[in-house]
Amino acid sequence: GLPDELVVEILGKLEENEDKLSAALTCRRFLTAIHKKLPLATAVCGQFSGNHSECRASLKSRSVTSVLTFCQCESHGRKQMMHLLLPRLSKDVSSLSLESELIGERLSDSAAHAMLDGCSSAPLSSISFEHVDFTAVRPWTLALIASFHRLQEVHLLSCILPRDCCCGHSRRLCTHCVVSR
Repeated sequence: GLPDELVVEILGKLEENEDKLSAALTCRRFLTAIHKKLPLATAVCGQFSGNHSECRASLKSRSVTSVLTFCQCESHGRKQMMHLLLPRLSKDVSSLSLESELIGERLSDSAAHAMLDGCSSAPLSSISFEHVDFTAVRPWTLALIASFHRLQEVHLLSCILPRDCCCGHSRRLCTHCVVSR
C-alpha cells in the first residue's frame, strides 16, 4: 500500500467536514491519518440503523452539530470505528442525542457501550434518547450515564426499557418522562 505520509497528504486535500468525515469512516487507516483534522462539534446526534441489508455509516457535521449514523453490523466493525471516532468528536460536546431510525430494531449492548464510553471525556450536560429500544442493553451499560459529572438532564422519549421505568410507566415510556439532576 501507499506510505502513511502519502495517505495523510492525499486525505488532507479533501474538502472540510463531510468529505473528511466520510473518508474517516471508510477504514481505520484513513481515520488514523486524518483524525486530528476532523471538525469539532458541541452536539452529537447518533442514529442507529438496524437494517443489515443497507449497512451504512455516515457522519455529517454542521458548525455545532455532528450527526453520526451507523449500523450495528459486527462484520463492518462500526463498534471499533466508534471507539476511535467518538473520543475525537466529543471533546467539546455538551449534548448527546440518540435516536433509532427503525423503532422495531433493538440497540445492541455493544453499540450502546461504545457510544457512551466514546463520549466519556465529553462535558455533557444533556443526553436525549428518542425511540430507542433498550431491551438488549445491560443495566451496567446504561449506568455509564452516571459517569458524566456535568450532566443536568436525561430525556427518555418513547423508549423501551428492559424493566419498568422509575416513573411507573411499564415498558414504553411516555413523552413526558424527563429525569433531571
